[in-house]
Amino acid sequence: MSAAGSTKSLRRFSSSRVHRCLLRYGFAVVAVAVATTICYWLEKFSGVSSAYVIFYPTVMLVAVVAGLGPGLTATLFSSAAADYLFLEPHGSFAVTTLGDRIELALFLGIGAAISVLAETMRRRKSELKRSRSDLSRALAVAKVGSWHLDIAKDVRTWSDETYRLLGIPLGTLPSRARFLERVHQKDLQLVDDTWNTFLQGATYDFEHRIVVDGEIKWVQERGEIESDTEGKPRFAMGVIQDVTQRKRAEEGLRHSEAEARERASEVAAILDAVPAMTFIAHDRACQEMTSSRAAYDFLKLPYGANTSKSAAEGERPRNFRLMKDGYEVSADELPVQRAAATGQPVRDCELTLVFEDGSSTCIYGHAVPLRDAKGTVRGAVGAFVDITGRRRLEELTIRGEIQRNLVKREIMAREEERLRLARELHDEFGQMLVSLLAGLRLVEDSKTLKAAKTQLKTLRELASHAIDEVGRLARDLHPIVLDDLGLAVALKSYVSEYSRLHGIEAQLRIVGFGSERLPRVLERGLYRIVQEGLTNVARHARAKAVTVLISCVGEELTMTISDNGCGFRTETSERGLKTHLGCQGMRERASMLGGKLEIESRVGSGTCITVKIPTGSVGLKQAQSS
Repeated sequence: MSAAGSTKSLRRFSSSRVHRCLLRYGFAVVAVAVATTICYWLEKFSGVSSAYVIFYPTVMLVAVVAGLGPGLTATLFSSAAADYLFLEPHGSFAVTTLGDRIELALFLGIGAAISVLAETMRRRKSELKRSRSDLSRALAVAKVGSWHLDIAKDVRTWSDETYRLLGIPLGTLPSRARFLERVHQKDLQLVDDTWNTFLQGATYDFEHRIVVDGEIKWVQERGEIESDTEGKPRFAMGVIQDVTQRKRAEEGLRHSEAEARERASEVAAILDAVPAMTFIAHDRACQEMTSSRAAYDFLKLPYGANTSKSAAEGERPRNFRLMKDGYEVSADELPVQRAAATGQPVRDCELTLVFEDGSSTCIYGHAVPLRDAKGTVRGAVGAFVDITGRRRLEELTIRGEIQRNLVKREIMAREEERLRLARELHDEFGQMLVSLLAGLRLVEDSKTLKAAKTQLKTLRELASHAIDEVGRLARDLHPIVLDDLGLAVALKSYVSEYSRLHGIEAQLRIVGFGSERLPRVLERGLYRIVQEGLTNVARHARAKAVTVLISCVGEELTMTISDNGCGFRTETSERGLKTHLGCQGMRERASMLGGKLEIESRVGSGTCITVKIPTGSVGLKQAQSS
């Protein structure tokens, strides 16, 4: 704003203040003049002097309407008029008698007191009005309305914001019927039951939906009851708040969590599908490290075990050593640890694994750091493949020209396979990082700091949740409860967790078993078949319910997994069943246990997987041999 503009604004403000001041004091003068005129004519016609009787209300009126200054002015002018016109001697300001002096002094004192008291009341009234206005404005900004109910008289009062929240015109007579007209049809019973229990003394704090102009909104209500001395409810009061935005944010969070679980499932599937050893360090010190199924199998470690050589003394694996050029490599110099410590990729790393039984294997791979949303290194991931065969083929090349061509072709084939695996690993993990970068670009493109913080919080929660889910899935690869408590307890735990994660009603029935446990190899095989079967139901069947039944009759164990999903045509899908990794894996496990697996399905009628395994001596010997 320019200096000239500021000067004009100041002049207008000053002029306005002067105008208001003249009006207030002019009102005081006019009021005293009118009162004086009334006193004059009353005395003339009645012969009785009643000046102070008229002047007291005049001073009070001026003080209440115009304020302290005009009130004092009216007091002075009224005392002067009374002295000059109505006290002896008339026409003079001289007061001759003591009584008149006392009466005049009392009038001055009382008039001043009335002015001060009226000004105090006027200011408090103005402050109260301003406070109410600020409170109403604050409640409107927070989208919070208030209500009050006289229980005995059934009289309701709503604030302006309550009218706005409910979409009811201001001034409409409040009633419960009008309120219920706005309640969502599906929440009417909830609202009615909660209100009735509230009147009986229960807590009144809940959320429900309302419909305003065709739009569904969420509101939260809270209330309290004020009782009389006998404990009977007299008044009810409370607030109603629009929480639609919060509900939408919660829905978005649930959607994000579902996406995170899907991403975690995809990551777990990638780790299990790729025939390579994958190691994920969840902290920069690499004290906690989980691995893929192939790594656990290759290292001869139980599923879910800590595979880090940097782990605590009681957790680090001791059944193998890592060698390079004939020397043992320290934990800090391992590829994943170096990537986490330096924040730089470690590529083309070759190591030799030496096991306790004296066998050794050569591995080859890369390690890259993992970063959080701020770019800080939070761990590392490494992928390695077995190159022992290539090394042995290289040794065969020196045995003679007779086998040179064969060895050459074999080396080329294995080299191509290794490069293909390395490329697949690069593409898969690259895609994961690209997805993370895409989320970070959204943060970078955010127009406000608040939006960026919100996006960062969401990305951090998604990443944290994905890591937790991958860790949980890795631990689930070999449930400890299966070894400790047996198949029944392990399956009950898994089926319960399955229902919670996938929203599919899963039931488990086990009949015909005594107190003795099955052989461990049989328990593990059955557990894996159930795990794979339920996974296929969740991924492909679109089922709402699935039942697992395990029964043992005589020397034969029968297990069925049946769902009410979409089903398929077995005659046209036979080839797919044989090549599908999940189905083929179940068939192989059943075969290793000395049994067989059959799949029955029809379109629209669900699928039933039946596994039959002999529990006699022949079947158990075959299972243990496998």
